[in-house]
Amino acid sequence: MTTKPSILLSIRDLHLAEIFAHQFERDGWEVEVIDKLPAAELRAVQFRPNILVIDAQALPDVTSELRRLRTLPTLLKTKIVLLADQAHHASVHQALTAGAAEYVLTGHLTPSSLVTKMKRLLAV
Repeated sequence: MTTKPSILLSIRDLHLAEIFAHQFERDGWEVEVIDKLPAAELRAVQFRPNILVIDAQALPDVTSELRRLRTLPTLLKTKIVLLADQAHHASVHQALTAGAAEYVLTGHLTPSSLVTKMKRLLAV
């Protein structure tokens, strides 16, 4: 029996998060949506998602937060993906070095393209 891939979306804009969640569910993913990172962390303890998507704009210090998240035993196997409105080469490099598996710009992002990116990330 194959288990569904799972994703936890921690995105401030709940409307956008629900649009993404709907597309993931249509593609057979197990999905949870939580708008605040502290609550998402608590949920990840039980849910143990394959991927945690975080809204980079919601973090005061992205690099420090990523480093902290990478040390949590419950998230060791979870791929962390950052969503951002904009990025500079240095900030992307810092995020990837600090533990992000992917840095995704939301400018031209569609729900189906996000699903495709996450499938590639998991090689699903």
